[in-house]
Amino acid sequence: MTRRGVVLVVLLIAAAIVAAGSWLVWDKFYREAPQSASITGDADSTFLYGSIGNESTIGLPYWVVVVLPRVFGERYLPGPGGYAAVVPWEEGRELPVGFAKKRVGVDRVGFNCALCHTTARRLPDHDTPRIVAAGALHAADVRRLADFFTSAASDARFNADTILTEIDLAYRLSVLDRLLYRYVWIPRSRERLLALGRELTSPHAATGDARSAPFPTSPIR
Repeated sequence: MTRRGVVLVVLLIAAAIVAAGSWLVWDKFYREAPQSASITGDADSTFLYGSIGNESTIGLPYWVVVVLPRVFGERYLPGPGGYAAVVPWEEGRELPVGFAKKRVGVDRVGFNCALCHTTARRLPDHDTPRIVAAGALHAADVRRLADFFTSAASDARFNADTILTEIDLAYRLSVLDRLLYRYVWIPRSRERLLALGRELTSPHAATGDARSAPFPTSPIR
């Protein structure tokens, strides 16, 4: 093979590597998939669980959200049941009200208006309260949720080893996803949890009415 041919082969290989790397970055960080119809099957479900497009700016990796109460709930949540101690959670639902799961590179959980604008009403002859979309601001204790996020992120146990060990009990990540969680998603989650804690309480911190704070729409980086 001539020198020119060798150079051409090397350039083609380099271009293939760059293309594969670019595709991988897009696939694992930016590729968006629509939410499942099982999540947003009707108008109420769309309000309670539908994405408002903030997963890439303030969203948290799904598996970090899942294991947070398992690692830190006993110390920092006011009662049993994980997030249900502070946020309404409908029976049979994967996540609490106001938590929106959507794939952006990886499965992420953003938060929508229902987190602050949902009412739980107990109907006659029913033990389980009914969730009312866009109701008065009674159902979620946003301050407690914000305090939980802040306390969990500030705890020395919030590290890749602890979080991944807990994830392993529920789900086996691929080798690549495990590396991304260890070196990207978990460190980034700490920053976002601390920022969420501030954002969820700051609008009404002076009056103590953080419970009615609007959900943040500005990017948290």
